[in-house]
Amino acid sequence: MELKDYLEILSRRKQIVFITALVALIAVAISVTFIAPTYTATATLRILTAATGSAEFVDYNITYADRLIGTFLEIAQGRPIQDELRAKVSPLPKIELENLNATELVEIRATDPDPHVARFTANTLANILVERSTELYAGTATTFTVTVVEPAITPSSPSSPNDLILVVVGLVAGLAAGMGLAFLVENLDTRLYTGSQIEAITGARILGDIPESLRSMEDEYSFFRNPIHIEAFRRLRTNVFSPAENEDITTLLVASAVSLDGRSSVVANLALSTSLTNRRVVVVDADLRTPSLHEFYNLENKVGLSTVLSGEARVEEALVETSFENIMLLPAGPTPANPAELLASPRMAMVSRELSELSDIVFIDSAASYTVTDPAILAPISDGVLIVVRQGWVRDEPLLSTFSQLDNVNANILGVVLNRTSRGVRAQKDQQADLPTFAIAQDQADAS
Repeated sequence: MELKDYLEILSRRKQIVFITALVALIAVAISVTFIAPTYTATATLRILTAATGSAEFVDYNITYADRLIGTFLEIAQGRPIQDELRAKVSPLPKIELENLNATELVEIRATDPDPHVARFTANTLANILVERSTELYAGTATTFTVTVVEPAITPSSPSSPNDLILVVVGLVAGLAAGMGLAFLVENLDTRLYTGSQIEAITGARILGDIPESLRSMEDEYSFFRNPIHIEAFRRLRTNVFSPAENEDITTLLVASAVSLDGRSSVVANLALSTSLTNRRVVVVDADLRTPSLHEFYNLENKVGLSTVLSGEARVEEALVETSFENIMLLPAGPTPANPAELLASPRMAMVSRELSELSDIVFIDSAASYTVTDPAILAPISDGVLIVVRQGWVRDEPLLSTFSQLDNVNANILGVVLNRTSRGVRAQKDQQADLPTFAIAQDQADAS
């Protein structure tokens, strides 16, 4: 995987990353309320060693001074001094002594929940060390002196917890955990999100990329009016019919693995885009179980394919004109008790041939293939099959099953349409146009 693939996963799973980071921050905020604040008071001592030499040249024994200060610190933290301090302060706060690098200064830091106790402890220890300095290093009392350079004051703010550091650590930990969780979920998720994933498991080409629509559900059964969608279907139309091997396609089956993937919307809009090139188009709703194409065209569904296949009507009687030029619709008709048997009857092949004689291209909308065999039944009477895959909706198993069923009947699978993708959604907010007017003008311009 390349860097862009990882970034794409994080973008797709950004909610997981955000929620995990938010939970981590909330956990830090809650934990801070249970942590008692502590205060640190600091007193500073100077351990001055004696100089040797003349007035013109003063010499300091650096090695001796370092050894002296190191010994001083060890003795200061020893039991006798600590016992003396404990006699004046009990319980004893946390105490730290540190020699500031390359200096004669020693810091005494006392930390306690009570700021006054912290100050008193630091100053008391400093005074004890000054008073007993002549006894701490026997035999060298005349070679150094200890003085209080800066006494401790009462701290006004706690030294811990450091809210800013905790927040930063919590945020970093939350983001890291969120990204790890995002990659874990991605690895366990078998849904298909990108064209590269689909191409990798099926070997089929991606012929089109249809962006998600910003329309409300009330407009579900209507045609796209946004230039982004119009151009997407124009590109799909070109990829389907322009290659030399597809020039003789007169019957195109549009299938999908599962329902609710926008298959019928793709059929209706691709048919409209094709009709704008002055081709006579017939749209067949062969989804006899859950028909919907008649709703796109605002037509009735009393007579249709089911009545033709059952011998109750002729093709000419069931075929209806739509409000779009060059487009006719053969609705599904009343739902029969035996949809698969009707579609598998010899009459279906005859109907397909009749429709081909009446038009330049026939689009057949079929039911989802994962639960029924309708697409496999219709594929042999079709010149090509287009498979619609909704982004982030279809899992790999149903899609592979669909390809397997179609391969078993030697279907001519042209490729895949990736539907309802996130590409271009933001741009839709600023681009609105009337579909027929815009598309006709563009296609006429292309033709000229």
